[in-house]
Amino acid sequence: MPKSLSFPTPEAVPEEYVAPRFCLRPLRETDVEADYAAVMSSRAFLRQWEQSGWPADDFTLEDNRADLIRHEREHRAGEAYTFTVLDPTRQECLGCVYIYPPDYRTFTRSRITALSDHRWADGMAIFLWVRTDMFFIDLDRTLLEALRSWLPSWGVETMYFVTSAGLKRQVDIFNQAGLRPLFEIDDPKLAGSSVAFG
Repeated sequence: MPKSLSFPTPEAVPEEYVAPRFCLRPLRETDVEADYAAVMSSRAFLRQWEQSGWPADDFTLEDNRADLIRHEREHRAGEAYTFTVLDPTRQECLGCVYIYPPDYRTFTRSRITALSDHRWADGMAIFLWVRTDMFFIDLDRTLLEALRSWLPSWGVETMYFVTSAGLKRQVDIFNQAGLRPLFEIDDPKLAGSSVAFG
């Protein structure tokens, strides 16, 4: 699928975003233990979010390290950007944010159906999750608001926030933020459909 826009280069991507309740910085292999703790604490939610069996009950620290190495490599190469969401002390991982170009491999193998007059190639796909024990302070809502104001400053103008069609919490958050379903995404490797809001 051809792109009609330029994906931000690594040089254009900030190294940090600081907010009162969290900060964002690129995910690194050295985050493996904190990231693993966050993933395993929220695995039931993430299985719905991923529409797969990930992370399995026997998912190991080394399995997680392999994922982080891939994300860090893609980030450095400018193929996709992954940020860890950290608490203000930068000790605890609270979630992750993933930013993908429209021609990322996940999407080239998927059937993408427009629900409006928007074009998939004109935007960038953003996925986010936070630990389920952060739902009580609505950190996911706060993170969404922060991303919508921060990402345009480094070149991400058209944002499509993607989630599982059956994940009620995120669907509700996106709707309540004034976003609307723009695309349905059917990835043959996943159990269900995803929806991109913008």
